Amino acid sequence: MNVKRMWVGLVGFLCLSVMAYADGFRNPPEGAAALGRGGSRLTQGDDPSTVTHNPANLMDVKKAEMMPTMTIGYSKKKFTDTFGRSEESESPWTFLPAAYMSRPLENGTYVFGMGLNVPYGQSTQWKEDGILKGRSPYFAEMKTVNLSPAIATQVAKDLNVGVGLNVMWSSLEFRQMLPWMPLPAGLQGPASRLNFKGDGYGVGPRAGMTYQMTPRQRVSLVYQSPIEVAYDGDFTMDNPLPGVAPSSDFKTEIDFPAMAGLGYGLQVNDRLRVEANVEWVEHSQNEQMNLDIGRNNPLLMAAMGTTSLPQNWDDTWTFGAGADWKLNSTWTLRGGWTYLPTPVPVETMMPSLAENNCNVFGLGVGYNKGAHHVDVAYAYNLMEDRDVTSPRNPVNGSYEFDAHLFGVTYGCSF
Repeated sequence: MNVKRMWVGLVGFLCLSVMAYADGFRNPPEGAAALGRGGSRLTQGDDPSTVTHNPANLMDVKKAEMMPTMTIGYSKKKFTDTFGRSEESESPWTFLPAAYMSRPLENGTYVFGMGLNVPYGQSTQWKEDGILKGRSPYFAEMKTVNLSPAIATQVAKDLNVGVGLNVMWSSLEFRQMLPWMPLPAGLQGPASRLNFKGDGYGVGPRAGMTYQMTPRQRVSLVYQSPIEVAYDGDFTMDNPLPGVAPSSDFKTEIDFPAMAGLGYGLQVNDRLRVEANVEWVEHSQNEQMNLDIGRNNPLLMAAMGTTSLPQNWDDTWTFGAGADWKLNSTWTLRGGWTYLPTPVPVETMMPSLAENNCNVFGLGVGYNKGAHHVDVAYAYNLMEDRDVTSPRNPVNGSYEFDAHLFGVTYGCSF
């Protein structure tokens, strides 16, 4: 029974993101207008998606509006191990739908907003019988669905505030091949397929404020609390090892990070506005992961001597700037840049969440006609290659990345 090979697979359980966005679990910014500006939308968000950027800016949405949006991601990773063998990730396309609405209340004294989005997750997949067999997960997926009601009002002259709530459902699924015994390269022997699957809910508040310093200058502060999700589900094993139960309960928890952001916006003239953002993300909450697979916990203890896996992620500071330029009353051009340092240290980075520091460059265009507007955007993720050569990492090698994001949004006011 080669249970020590489970070490790599279980360490990789948290490493679930396919989109090379260099931001841990987080997905790209919501809405094509935000994507076209590289994500910079803390002070100048004037559509319902500001529910998830800064709820205080709902006060800039003067009419009731519905707004569906879709972000499409393409991401390929290439892993080369220390023996020179290479493999590319599969299923590179990811689809992230979202929908938003807003409605002024009490003659505009308040504005209510609601969002339904997927703030964390995606999936990654490698060949089941590839070079990572028995060394790392070949399939891992995190899904989230977040309902985010919010309300905004003006509390003093030139000062808007907004408060909201994140009510998030999340699921995890992780598949790992476990050979029964070590074999020379290229030879196949008996193996078990391990499957961990569970879901759970979490709730956390969010808040924002925007101060109009001068008629052309704004500053914004936003905060989002951490969200703790307790997952409950099943552990199963196809072709089980002798003496191991084929199924048992599965439980774990994930603390999604707290975030705080500061933005400065300037209306340069009637056509051009610019914005700069800085954001702190408390990724260090992902310090370790506690696993519980019920009556099969002895399998974990035999592999590691513990059921707690180190992650040791780092807090990060992200920086970005964006702008939009109104060509006329119908067309708007957008552009922006964001720098995203990775929170994942070399010691615990796995093929399932391979990432590195990243510069995101966005371009977008908006079309507005009467009660309707359409935004489209493209962003290129320029991510550095990364070499992993740590004696504490069981899967050393090098990684190459290719990632692109596309966004489209339709809005209708009434």
